[in-house]
Amino acid sequence: MNKILSVVLVFCAVVYAQSQVSFSGENIINSNDVNGPRTIYAADIDGDGDMDMVSASNQDNKIAWYENTDGLGTFGPQQLISNGAIGPNTVIAADVDGDNDLDVLSASSFDATIAWYPNTDGAGAFGAQQLISNQCQYAMWVAVADLDKDGDLDVVSASLADDKIAWYENTDGAGTFGDQQIVSTQADAALFVQVADINHDGWIDIISASMQDGKVAWYQNMNGSGFSAQNVITEQLNQPRAVACADIDKDGDTDIAVASSGDNTVSWYQNDGAGTFGAQNVIANDVTGAVSVAAVDIDKDGDQDIVACAYNTNTVMWYENTNGLGAFGQRNVITNTAQGPNHLYIADLNGDTKQDVAVACETGKKLVWYENETELSVQENVATLSCKLYPIPVADKLHIDMPKHSIQKVCVLDILGNPLQLLPCVQNTVDMSAVSPGVYLLKIYTEQQVVLKKVVKR
Repeated sequence: MNKILSVVLVFCAVVYAQSQVSFSGENIINSNDVNGPRTIYAADIDGDGDMDMVSASNQDNKIAWYENTDGLGTFGPQQLISNGAIGPNTVIAADVDGDNDLDVLSASSFDATIAWYPNTDGAGAFGAQQLISNQCQYAMWVAVADLDKDGDLDVVSASLADDKIAWYENTDGAGTFGDQQIVSTQADAALFVQVADINHDGWIDIISASMQDGKVAWYQNMNGSGFSAQNVITEQLNQPRAVACADIDKDGDTDIAVASSGDNTVSWYQNDGAGTFGAQNVIANDVTGAVSVAAVDIDKDGDQDIVACAYNTNTVMWYENTNGLGAFGQRNVITNTAQGPNHLYIADLNGDTKQDVAVACETGKKLVWYENETELSVQENVATLSCKLYPIPVADKLHIDMPKHSIQKVCVLDILGNPLQLLPCVQNTVDMSAVSPGVYLLKIYTEQQVVLKKVVKR
């Protein structure tokens, strides 16, 4: 078999001057057709290479999407996916049926439903609602991952009224889901769920936030045969609302950042790599009504900063990871006129490689975004490091050619830079057969450098 060789020269820079970070004013995505928007999600719905937007609005029962018409962040009119979800809270996009385009999933509270909607043509024409489960009393959140390593995407849910974290097997890889499998009913008022490999065993675990008991916890994936009992990260928070998973201290594992509205706090918890978390590290305790949090490299200095929403003060802000190890600086306001910012999503919306901020404004009845106008002001001491990956795209074995460098470890990241799992590297080869199809970043650790490479998994 002929090998397709992808050769990229990676430049490693030593930065002496900080980036100058600023954000634009409000850019409207939609302000006419959303009543009570709860979540917003950026994804390439029509397959044209740029980031479109998807929304769930609770008061008008709408799941909808908006085309990025020019790739620069100009969005077209609302295109209705469904108004059949009663009280939708969450919407995400993922390839549920394995046809290489992005479908949409929702969690809706008033009909206790987790559902998905097939992107029938790959260009944003959606089919009818496909029921996954209607056994989620006041369904609040939905997430996807290949939990059983069979090459397709399974679904995880959090429902508030029954305190339930559950998952659903994608039985045929085409979007037919099995019965609800309960992970836990010990999350009192389960509000949020996320997925990541917490203990670095190569299996995707589940993380939850529950309001009534002030708890953030994780559940170990027992090699695809089920999940462990609840492992408490903290139960000292007042109404934790959202969790972000990221390598905040640059040690190669997945840490946790949390927004909790009852105590107005954004904080993070350090992972020792095996799923034991340290004490709370407070980033800020004046985020009045903290409801959403994300970890992303805002200033392009190679580490994970924190972005958060303060619902009660209409404010969206970010905090710089000043040393790359989890010491955060003061509040940097992106906007204080967001009108009930309930959820944020970070993505490059205008194709300039910088991470912009999209916000669902619940009381303002609008979807907006703020352009990251960061101006890089750096002096660079540039060294060239040859790094060859093949084959591209990869199905199973990926070969990494880095002459004169010893590869210590390889971390798979999602396209936003959030760590998913560590892969063993044996004789400069990593096995990606268990990684779901898609576009990823590989963080390659050598004895001297950390190299970031994009890879396509088929």
